[in-house]
Amino acid sequence: KRALHSMFDGVSINFRQHSHKREFYRWLGELLVLLDCALADALLQRRNQWLRVNKKDLLAPYEAESLGLGRV
Repeated sequence: KRALHSMFDGVSINFRQHSHKREFYRWLGELLVLLDCALADALLQRRNQWLRVNKKDLLAPYEAESLGLGRV
């Protein structure tokens, strides 16, 4: 609530106002960059586990553990 007040002078966003639209898309872009970095970090951390798996087990879709998905 405090963040919305500081960015938009209220708790709602008016997309008819250029300043509101610009601020919304600026923060949306920031969020996408942060999510992209977090996803890249997670994938790189799992890469070492994937490389150690036998080739026959690597692409077993029914085994969540083979992709490291069992420990989310």
